[in-house]
Amino acid sequence: MQDGLRLIPIDHREADLWVLDLRSGESHPATEANSADTESFHNWSSDSRWVVFSSRRHDGMTSLAYIAHVDTLGNVSKPFLLPQRNPKKFHLHSLHSFNTPDFTTKRVNLPPRETYNEVFADTREQVTIRM
Repeated sequence: MQDGLRLIPIDHREADLWVLDLRSGESHPATEANSADTESFHNWSSDSRWVVFSSRRHDGMTSLAYIAHVDTLGNVSKPFLLPQRNPKKFHLHSLHSFNTPDFTTKRVNLPPRETYNEVFADTREQVTIRM
């Protein structure tokens, strides 16, 4: 407990998605998107009409990326997996786990060796956040 709030780790089944209205400060559960298993690591599309998140609803162990539409009132639709050429092979026999899904607007070029060198370099870049 911290300040009267119950903190729930993201890997517990109680971890659900909620929608926060930044104008009013009101929040509500994303009921249609939530399942009996873990939902976590959400990311919004650039137009705020779609949300992608990881969920373990498939088998309780593997995190897959689900996408849901969000209407103008903040209601979240039933989520879906991206269609695959061979869904059984991709989703049931894959060893991949999608823990931090993200929307992008262009191709991401992430060379493994260069990325490793940057992540484990001793130098750090100072960043600031504009409010």
